Amino acid sequence: MTLLVWLSFCSLFGAAFSCDAYIKTNQWPGRSVIVQMFEWKWLDIADECERFLGPKGYGAIQTSPASENLVINLNGTRPWYERYQVMSYKLETRSGDEADFLIMTTRCNKVGVRVYVDVVFNHMTGGGTPETDSLSYPGVPYTEENFHHPVCEVNDINNATEMRVCRLVGLQDLNQTMPYVRQKIIGYLNKLIDLGVAGIRVDAAKHMWPTDLKEIYKYLNNLNTKHGFRKNSRPYIYQEVARGGVITYVEYKDMGDVTEFTAGDELALIFTGQKPLKTLSSWGTTELDMMPSENAVVFVDNHDTQRSGFILTHRNATLYKAAVAFLLAHPYGQPRITSSYYFTSFEEGPPADSDGNIISPTINEDQLCDGGWVCEHRWGPVYRMVAFRNEVMNTEVNNWWDNGNNQVAFSLGNKGFIAFNTEGSEMNVEIRTGLPGGIYCDIISGQKDGTTCTGKNITVSSAGKALITLSGAEEELYLAIHLGTEAAIAFLLAHPYGQPRITSSYYFTSFEEGPPADSDGNIISPTINEAQLCDGGWVCEHRWGPVYRMVAFRNEVMNTEVNNWWDNGNNQVAFSLGNKGFIAFNTEGSEMNVEIQTGLPGGMYCDIISGQKDGTTCTGRNITVSSVGKARVTLSGSEEELMFRLILLLAAVSLALAYKNPHYASGRTTMVHLFEWKWDDIAAECERFLGPRGFGGIQISPPNENLAIWSANRPWWERYQPISYRLITRSGNEQQFASMVRRCNDAGVRIYVDAIINHMTGTWNENTGTGGSTANFGDWHYPAVPYGRNDFNWPHCVISGNDYGCCPDRVRNCELSGLKDLNQGTEYVRQMIVNYMNHLIGLGVAGFRIDAAKHMWPGDMRVIFDRLHNLNTDHGFPSGARPYIYQEVIDLGGEAITRDEYTPLAAVTEFKFGMELSRAFNRGNQLRWLVNWGPAWGLLASDDALTFIDNHDNQRGHGAGGNILTYKQAKQYKGAIAFMLAHPYGWPQLMSSFDFHNTEAGPPMDSSGNIISPSINSDQTCGNGWVCEHRWRQIYSMVAFRNRAGNSAVTNWWDNGSNQIAFCRGNQGFVAFNNDYWDLNQTLQKGKEHFTLKR
Repeated sequence: MTLLVWLSFCSLFGAAFSCDAYIKTNQWPGRSVIVQMFEWKWLDIADECERFLGPKGYGAIQTSPASENLVINLNGTRPWYERYQVMSYKLETRSGDEADFLIMTTRCNKVGVRVYVDVVFNHMTGGGTPETDSLSYPGVPYTEENFHHPVCEVNDINNATEMRVCRLVGLQDLNQTMPYVRQKIIGYLNKLIDLGVAGIRVDAAKHMWPTDLKEIYKYLNNLNTKHGFRKNSRPYIYQEVARGGVITYVEYKDMGDVTEFTAGDELALIFTGQKPLKTLSSWGTTELDMMPSENAVVFVDNHDTQRSGFILTHRNATLYKAAVAFLLAHPYGQPRITSSYYFTSFEEGPPADSDGNIISPTINEDQLCDGGWVCEHRWGPVYRMVAFRNEVMNTEVNNWWDNGNNQVAFSLGNKGFIAFNTEGSEMNVEIRTGLPGGIYCDIISGQKDGTTCTGKNITVSSAGKALITLSGAEEELYLAIHLGTEAAIAFLLAHPYGQPRITSSYYFTSFEEGPPADSDGNIISPTINEAQLCDGGWVCEHRWGPVYRMVAFRNEVMNTEVNNWWDNGNNQVAFSLGNKGFIAFNTEGSEMNVEIQTGLPGGMYCDIISGQKDGTTCTGRNITVSSVGKARVTLSGSEEELMFRLILLLAAVSLALAYKNPHYASGRTTMVHLFEWKWDDIAAECERFLGPRGFGGIQISPPNENLAIWSANRPWWERYQPISYRLITRSGNEQQFASMVRRCNDAGVRIYVDAIINHMTGTWNENTGTGGSTANFGDWHYPAVPYGRNDFNWPHCVISGNDYGCCPDRVRNCELSGLKDLNQGTEYVRQMIVNYMNHLIGLGVAGFRIDAAKHMWPGDMRVIFDRLHNLNTDHGFPSGARPYIYQEVIDLGGEAITRDEYTPLAAVTEFKFGMELSRAFNRGNQLRWLVNWGPAWGLLASDDALTFIDNHDNQRGHGAGGNILTYKQAKQYKGAIAFMLAHPYGWPQLMSSFDFHNTEAGPPMDSSGNIISPSINSDQTCGNGWVCEHRWRQIYSMVAFRNRAGNSAVTNWWDNGSNQIAFCRGNQGFVAFNNDYWDLNQTLQKGKEHFTLKR
């Protein structure tokens, strides 16, 4: 019956109260530890989030109660427990006011540290004043009727009713069964949620009826997306249910997590020797009477237990650190550590001045706290164990070993290993660690510092075994190692100093021990296993991948000098070796993200340590170096990401070639931009005209839902203001889109999507999309994606004209024309974009134009591009084909950002092309100069360039607009188009327009804003307001010319020294132009033939 009721409950409340919604912590990926910042002020917590907690990988903080409390004067001081005597739900305590609280949540959320609040709503204050004795709390307001009656005191922990309706240590007990009381509590909690908290600890939950708590939790708001929480995220709830008596965690576990007090009790008994250490083999099981892991919040001590009972605290620092290390190493439960202040009496409050104001912690040179604060979270063995837990997250305990008493060890999957010795005698044993072979730094006695360990180091054999030695005396009770703590020789081999020598060893357990030998003393040869590492007792460090690839690095950079040294003043360094190599190290414990001069030529490079170059791809990381030698270097400082090295590989740039093939059907060469056409009309045009006329592809207008902007009479540029990634625009819906792609591919015409991934909309009074989606512009909230404020670049700024010449960071991180600028550097935004683009690939598209690529970081673009799927073979693409990508990068010279930063990624739109040909055919330059048309004119390499005379922007004077030829100057325009299609340079794109007189005007439409289809006239041109340049005879005939000429070179160039030119395309074609004011009359050579041309 219980199961049936629970299933009904889950079904009844659906999305409003999902069965597991409250046991999710809302922490950032890769973070897992809560720290209780007991009695800290809000602004001090904000500072600590930014300077320490965020960089060190803490997942969340628990604050002291935020609601107004009774001020209690106890012998001239204010005790800690006054915070648990509630006067009102106003956010006004000696930790700060509501404004300070909001600053704290905002700043902590931004650096990845979530905020959980200790909430007190079981009771109000104790008695002692006329108001509290009469149960009057006007600040809420509560009156006598809102409390349990008759008044009684909790005495019998085995009486469930008494526990829940009587006063706990004299505190006035609220009646949460009353709707009014529930509503006041819900209002308070929802206010905290709106201010950016991620969850709550429910104080004294055991003293409230579970049915009342369910009703309260059910009406809590979803978390505030402005603070980076995903749509429909529910608050994390963990409930204080102390052990003892008839009430157990079972009644509360299905509503949220529960505090597991047994953990602290057992760890105290075990690490003080009252139980053997081997007891830990049963950790987290019913054998120790512990609740299931998925329900448990575990801790060594908290603000209550450290003041009562037999519990390890900071006062016994050595054993306490060991207990915390075990708590953080073992995957059981959600761990929380306590950050305390020093106290001499159990009632004593935090460090305070004579007026009772809390004194802020001071930070010493050794990064520990002073001013009366303990700050256990800053102790090296503690925060390094936080990193350990983050590293080994989602692994299981393996390779358990114990000596039957007080020496234990175990591994966490293949990511971490930890050992403990409280025996009182030395531990010296070879144990399987589960880790790959290597030399690791113990993170308890020290840490990895550059290429060395500041504490102990541990050698793990290729079989995963290590000799573990722990004295068991003083601080040497335990050690821990994990991936990323290997001591490397990379620096030795990278730096040109000296003649380097590396050691290739055998394993030994005593200093005298000789090499592996048989019983006659003959040395046993190393055996080589499948991983190409050694066995048979040999280490063979020279065979470790990071070592032999660094040997190749040194060979490559031989006879160079160290240049371009960079460091952050601490533990992040980088330098180049002449123009042949570059290396970077990060042992900071926090992310390295900086643009650095590498000294290398522009191109795409493979990191030779995480992998290597394999054909046209990197098996590990890759990095883009700009034309000026700079690269954005990002190293998390975790796992294997402590360093990377780049060496000059002559074919490295070939990585980008995968994205520079448009995958046209055989014999086709040209695409056309059918600007603002409907999907059904495009499908028809593919079948009746484009396919038969040999066109290779179509660029379509953005297919994702955009904001409908009626206040500007539905302008063309509304298509460039996304409101979601749903495929519904006034060009058609997803079904029509899929039909178009299928029909066009069947006709031999590829589809390329104009992808808007730099930004979302601007701010408008209208907020409805073409598919009905809405947005809250002021909150940066786009629920149909969903995106929230934390998915955009922050702080908010808008690009000014001067920025383009000086400030690439502003061009890429600020808003373009007020359009809300997405942060592609975040994993969530990247994944949303990748999902959208992969959906289009699945529907059969061949590639993408990346709008506003110049306004996004190349490194972010590379990550996105590399996650795209191969093209869909069901639509006729070859196996393994990558999407064709051409990026909009307007570069006419003189700006801080250049197109060369993007060519290593994919093709780029060549705006100089149309500008120069427009000038030439407008007689601003003589045609004769086109003899060396191509890169000699400052144009991109041919395969890098998407070429065009005009596009939808510059034909309207936007985006490198100016004196550009368009359909409005038909004669000169046709000449320029003909030259573009006759000459082999670049990948050409034609423009197919609608007629306009107002540069803001949208396509032909009816009074309801529906696009009017083009009509086809008897001469095969278009009507209904459509220009359809692609249907002009002179243009589609030149498409056929280019298809026939193929890859033939320009030969037999002739010019008259002015504006008459002619040339051949091998033996496949011949073309002549006359832009002079007089006739062309000349005998010319066409292949081996001579003829006279008169024009």
